[in-house]
Amino acid sequence: SMDASSLPIAKKIIDSTVNITTDIGTGTGVVIKKTNKEIYVLTCAHIFYSQISIQSRPASTQPTQPTSKPFSVSLIEKGLPDNFTFFYPASKVEIKKNKWISGIKTHYSEQSRIVFIDKLNDFCILKATYSNDFPCSEAMIYTEEYPPPNGSEVYHVGNFLGNIDFSLTQGIISNNSKGSFGEKMQCDIQVMLGSSGGGIFLKDSGKCIGIVQGCTVTMNIASVISMKHI
Repeated sequence: SMDASSLPIAKKIIDSTVNITTDIGTGTGVVIKKTNKEIYVLTCAHIFYSQISIQSRPASTQPTQPTSKPFSVSLIEKGLPDNFTFFYPASKVEIKKNKWISGIKTHYSEQSRIVFIDKLNDFCILKATYSNDFPCSEAMIYTEEYPPPNGSEVYHVGNFLGNIDFSLTQGIISNNSKGSFGEKMQCDIQVMLGSSGGGIFLKDSGKCIGIVQGCTVTMNIASVISMKHI
């Protein structure tokens, strides 16, 4: 349960979370920098690409020009290997947020673009330029050398199923050293579709220790990309 002392931290991490909407899906992001004109958002790379698997067939029947720009045009030109998977990038990316002002919900939306992407490790950074103020704040980032211990209490803020009014859940770190070099963690916390890229925050400090990469919904287990690795 949440005590009164946790409320300021909960508000801070919700303020640092944004919705990400593309023409192929939705996700969640963490604001890592905000200036008076620009916002930089950390999220997962996979929310910007839809996958279409192509089964084995003769090269002569492979498409020469797919309906959307492919992830690698050179592979199309050379003929596709067996069981290849197309990655179609999103053509439209927006960051969104709602804010209640004097009892009235105001919707904010800004176009953004990818300025850095690491597809192998599944994270990227978006940049948005705004003319009017965008209602968000920078997240506090966990920069300590060692990961938080197993059993540490954490919060997650997610854009569940495209709902811009974010949901806040809590749980614990169940494994802080998954993968090589500790680049991933496992958390026992409720996450759902649309939560990819949403932050995992320490309950006691509000610092972001990573972003959600995927989940097993029925077991409430989330795979988390560690900020140390990013």
